[in-house]
Amino acid sequence: MQNLLGGLLSLFFNGTPETEALKTVNWSAWLEPSLVQTLTTPIPDPVAEAAMQQHLDALAAMGFSGNNQAVWIQMGNQVLAEHQGKIPLSAASLTKIATTLAALTTWGPTHQLRR
Repeated sequence: MQNLLGGLLSLFFNGTPETEALKTVNWSAWLEPSLVQTLTTPIPDPVAEAAMQQHLDALAAMGFSGNNQAVWIQMGNQVLAEHQGKIPLSAASLTKIATTLAALTTWGPTHQLRR
C-alpha cells in the first residue's frame, strides 16, 4: 500500500513513478547581515507610504492604536514602506492556539458544533 501511495504521489508531482532524492540547498548567503539589511531597508515610495498611512488612519478611526499595528509593503525583494515591520508581534496563527485551548477547556475534545 505504501509503495502504491508513494508511486501515485510521485506520478502526481513528477509525472514518473521514480522518486528522486531531496537536494540540499545552501542558504547561508541569505544570512549575510549586509544582504538582509539591504533587502529590509525601505526605498521610500510615496504611493506605498500614502497607502500605509491611509490604512493606519482608518484603523485609528476605528479605535485601534497604531502602536499595535505592523505594516509591511514589499514588491519583489524591495521593501517600499513599513511601519513597525521589524518589531516582533504575535502572528494570527499563534493567537489561534489560545482560542483552541479555551474551546477545548470549555467543551472538551469530543464536542461537535451543530449547524
